[in-house]
Amino acid sequence: MTRQSEKVLEEALHLSPIERAEIVERLLSSFEFSDRAAVDNLWAIEAESRIDAYERGEIGTISAKDVFRKMVLPQNLWVKMSKMGKKNESSGKVSWRDTCVNGKNR
Repeated sequence: MTRQSEKVLEEALHLSPIERAEIVERLLSSFEFSDRAAVDNLWAIEAESRIDAYERGEIGTISAKDVFRKMVLPQNLWVKMSKMGKKNESSGKVSWRDTCVNGKNR
């Protein structure tokens, strides 16, 4: 990276998580690709699906405080999720969906 890029990154890292997320979103949206409309449409469908599942009581919520704490401590998140997550009967692997999306603890 250039000095200017390093300086921008250093300054960005001092911003709040929300401000950094906004910058990431704007940077990513600056890239043009042919399937952008299709990807945006798929994300909209996924968001609606999650809202519907929440309203049916199939998934819970996670507080913003917990989300941002986990963003700052990704290693701790992995350890916690490995211990909390529901294990797949056949593979024995942690189900990220059950831990993160469904809020289940086994």
